[in-house]
Amino acid sequence: MTTKRQARKELTNRQARDDAQSASGYVPIPEAAKALNLSPARVYELASSGLLTRQRVGGAVYVSLASLDAYQKQMSPGPGWIPIAAAARLYKYARTTLIYRAKRGQLELRVLNRHAYLYQPALDALFRPR
Repeated sequence: MTTKRQARKELTNRQARDDAQSASGYVPIPEAAKALNLSPARVYELASSGLLTRQRVGGAVYVSLASLDAYQKQMSPGPGWIPIAAAARLYKYARTTLIYRAKRGQLELRVLNRHAYLYQPALDALFRPR
């Protein structure tokens, strides 16, 4: 059986959550994690480090949509960059060969969020697709 105090606290928390969800521009951490294709724990880390703008309402943490968009733009490789596995399939070379060429400076390599990307115009100049 709940007491009046517990019921009042639960109502206050529920109202705070409803206010945060109705406030445009903020989403809960689990939704942000799905949008970024990351774990909720990683999104909490990003919010704690300041890369994502957060707002605490009641017991929940919300992340701003603007900071999610900025983070996605920052973590995308941009036009002309392809994942190293896709480059290996396209050019029919082993991934280790492509990494070796990048280490020697023959290819441009960019690592974002633990994923490696190669610049496709440089690949085209060095190799022709077979």
